[in-house]
Amino acid sequence: MEAELPVDLAHCERVQASKLPADWRRERHPVLMQMGAEWARAKLSLTLLVPSVAVVGDWNVLVNPEHPDARKIVLSKPEPFQFDDRMFKR
Repeated sequence: MEAELPVDLAHCERVQASKLPADWRRERHPVLMQMGAEWARAKLSLTLLVPSVAVVGDWNVLVNPEHPDARKIVLSKPEPFQFDDRMFKR
């Protein structure tokens, strides 16, 4: 599914990996969970750009559905996602 943000909502907070704990890739990391909860509660930005755990060098965009501007996001119709089988061969 794609999400389209109006230009005036394009500002996105960004979390740099260098500012995260050394073991930030650990599952259910309490510090990261607290950071995310505080970001969502504060509602200072609609989106938060975070480093991807799964793909080094890539980024994920988190959307705060409780932010007042969340209703301005235009969502596409969900489409099935097909993984390429080559990703799972050894």
